Amino acid sequence: MTIPINIMTDCEDSFKSRVDYLSLRSRFAKPERYRLHLTSRYRLGDNEKIPELTANIWGKFIDDTIWTHPIYTLIGGEPLLYPHITDVLTILGFNNSRIEIVTNGNLLNKYIDLMFKYNVKIIIGLEDIHKSNVRILEIIKDFKTEYYKNINFNLTISPENMEYVEQWLNNLMIYPIQSISFQQELKSLDLATNIEMNKFTDLLKQKFSKNSTKIIFLPITSFDNNVCLKPWLNPTIMPNGNILNCQYQVIGNITNNSIWEIWNEGINLKFREKLLNIHKFPYCLHCEDFYFKYEILYERVEKNE
Repeated sequence: MTIPINIMTDCEDSFKSRVDYLSLRSRFAKPERYRLHLTSRYRLGDNEKIPELTANIWGKFIDDTIWTHPIYTLIGGEPLLYPHITDVLTILGFNNSRIEIVTNGNLLNKYIDLMFKYNVKIIIGLEDIHKSNVRILEIIKDFKTEYYKNINFNLTISPENMEYVEQWLNNLMIYPIQSISFQQELKSLDLATNIEMNKFTDLLKQKFSKNSTKIIFLPITSFDNNVCLKPWLNPTIMPNGNILNCQYQVIGNITNNSIWEIWNEGINLKFREKLLNIHKFPYCLHCEDFYFKYEILYERVEKNE
């Protein structure tokens, strides 16, 4: 099933109104998703570049936020390299939390049983599709059939990898995975390249539209007056406990204060007011968090909310 989400061509008015509704223009906002940046390590043997929190501190944070029933997205670096990943998954699973993990897939075999036990949504992000193709297929080929329903792939389409995408999709389609999402590079391309990329994604939509795996094409642009929802709904907690309300803006630390003493107070409230006035900064269109609103919208459309 192909689900194209291109906001400039698909149900433009309804997207705009519902995204605006989701901006929650109020002083108190309950985050819908916490991005827990567990570690800055990317590869085995990497030393921690940022000091990492203990599982106990993460557990206290989870206890403090679980009442709003958010999604906890575990990220890195490579989150499966975090030394206490089993403890964090167990704490979240014990609380019946909604859990996602964004991984390169290299260590899935080690943790797949635990993640399936707690119904973790696994998002495998691929940067170099040509080199990753054989490796990731080798990793997932022997999974139990029931495990595939929790596995999702995310790929950024670029002029450099277009020639490999169709074959990669054909190889993946033999497994009953949940979804594959595509996005285009968040950078300026010349007009001819943009036209070529759009034709290519249209061909993919047509070819794979009847497949049971969901194929999602995420937005490649945005409305002029859109406001990023991150300072309302999508905080990032860094490996050292710093709370980010924007890509690089620290508004507090969970080792010093409760998230609720920080998220709807002081610095963040002023930042929200500024965003509502100016809508976005030049960098916003190149930030993945700016597109978080469309993930929320897609999930709610699926659930008919």
